[in-house]
Amino acid sequence: RFKEGNTTSHKLEGFLQYNTPGGLSAEIVEQFISSHDAWGTGISRELDKYKTNLVNLVFSYNLSERFKLRADYSNFYVNYDAKRNNFRDRVDNVLAGYVFYKIKPKTSLFFEYEFMDIGYDKNILSDSLEHHYYGGLEWDITAKSIGSIKLGYGVKDFSSSYIKDNNDFIFEVRLDHKFTPKTSLILKATRRTEETNISATYYIISNSIEAEYLQRITRKIQFYLGAFYSNENYKGKVFYNNIVSKIEDDYYRLAVALQYEFREWLKADLGYIYNKRSSSLSDFDYTTNIIFLRVTASL
Repeated sequence: RFKEGNTTSHKLEGFLQYNTPGGLSAEIVEQFISSHDAWGTGISRELDKYKTNLVNLVFSYNLSERFKLRADYSNFYVNYDAKRNNFRDRVDNVLAGYVFYKIKPKTSLFFEYEFMDIGYDKNILSDSLEHHYYGGLEWDITAKSIGSIKLGYGVKDFSSSYIKDNNDFIFEVRLDHKFTPKTSLILKATRRTEETNISATYYIISNSIEAEYLQRITRKIQFYLGAFYSNENYKGKVFYNNIVSKIEDDYYRLAVALQYEFREWLKADLGYIYNKRSSSLSDFDYTTNIIFLRVTASL
């Protein structure tokens, strides 16, 4: 069903941080990626290649032993190679502010406000403004337990008057627990809005959960087992096979891998990935089985 073809992805990343004795911290991250969407996303039957660039600035200041302030700004640019995807080219500008209150030495309550300005190059998908309000808890209690939970409310305000604005419950959960120095489990769960990849629809409500198990077998060998599920509910309807339909997809992924560390900066992974998509439009159901060998070098 899908065209075959080899692909190459590139990622270039830089990071700089500066801390002052007075409690002010500043950091900047820039990340360039040349890659592609996973096979079979949206209603595409081809490989959708893109380039992205992200610049992220973070400033934090310790007001006292208990209070900390933080401000973030990010600029995200995405450009797709093929003309059929020109409607997806866009620029996101994001501002966020946080207030942290430490209730224990390594546990904090926080409030977060995030503002997103999403602007498309083509007048096919509507520009929008998003407002996210979160309350949450983060902890780093011991070397064994790290995590954060934030619950909130999101508003998506479209510039186009014919699209109904969205108001919805959103959340993010991340738990990282080390049972032993060699055994750890990571759990993640999210509910959020995402930009659509189908021009006839407006946006996506995405719910996902992921679990990762890591086991260090020897000093150089590590075992990985991961499971992922997501539900993507497209808002808006498409005209397909002479029928007006809504689209809702369920994605399943199971991955297993072994990693060998030649050096601290050079690693190799051998693994297997199972992917399945179950769509309300059955023509877009698929199952893939991937065996991969990956070599990673870092500076």
